[in-house]
Amino acid sequence: MRAAAAALLLAASAAGVGAAAGELPPNCTASAPGSGQPVLRACLEGPTRSYGHGALGPRGEWDRLVVTISLARDPAAGTGATGSLTRQMRFEQPDGGVFEDLAPRLADLDGDGISEIVVVEASPCGGAMLAVYKVVFARRDRGVVRLAATAPIGRRHRWLAPAGIADFDGDGRLDVAYVETPHIGGILRIVSLDAVEVVPGDGEEEPGQGEPAPEGEAEAAAATEPEPEPELEYRFVEWATLAGFSNHRFGADEIVGGIRDCGDGPELVLPDAGWQSLQRVGYRYGDLRAVTIGEDTSPAAIAAALNCED
Repeated sequence: MRAAAAALLLAASAAGVGAAAGELPPNCTASAPGSGQPVLRACLEGPTRSYGHGALGPRGEWDRLVVTISLARDPAAGTGATGSLTRQMRFEQPDGGVFEDLAPRLADLDGDGISEIVVVEASPCGGAMLAVYKVVFARRDRGVVRLAATAPIGRRHRWLAPAGIADFDGDGRLDVAYVETPHIGGILRIVSLDAVEVVPGDGEEEPGQGEPAPEGEAEAAAATEPEPEPELEYRFVEWATLAGFSNHRFGADEIVGGIRDCGDGPELVLPDAGWQSLQRVGYRYGDLRAVTIGEDTSPAAIAAALNCED
């Protein structure tokens, strides 16, 4: 697991997340309580104009990601403590980067039952990329770590707009769809989070390991020594793409469209690149396929399509 080089602040408090999460501001997202998993609240904070793109209006660029996590105390632990323990973590972008998004998204991309945080960030020279962050409870890099990111688009002030998260290909894992450069001939891309086990690679001997132990001692040590937990590296793998879409107008504080399931599996509802028609896009027969719904790309038409009323 790779921790990004960014400032991390970890603070504990006795307050629960529920009281603070009643009315979420538009730059925040929270998971639902009662699932048996930690309750996450993720917010983009520290509005900045250092990047100066303005794709999302005057409040679409942020300095930091703030995550509040609420953990229920286990009565069986015998500590006498009840209620929940809340911790807040802050991840600040290094080297002039920003979070260029309206709000984070929460989704369990790695299948461990705990949501990751999906957000758009941008580098000063490379433009936007899709990134995923995770709250880590153990290990030496405890806190919020950056698991993976797509490659930057490659040019400053080039942006991408998330379109939805669903299991598009039916393999049991959630995928992320986004439109790259939605203002200039957008390309729909679908990626999945993939984990690769890190293999210790340099072959150097550890200190004190030069001489083999006697046979009996080696067997005893092998029997009592716990199996080391494998180190994993994560990456986004793109597996489907289709050109000719948009889901955002420059300067707007809203990303339009989304995901629907009208009985044949998840589909994306998106305007075409010129906003001349509304499209539904699904993964069928090993490829992305688009079907025109109609010529109306108004908010009402998009809402109706998302409700399967087309």
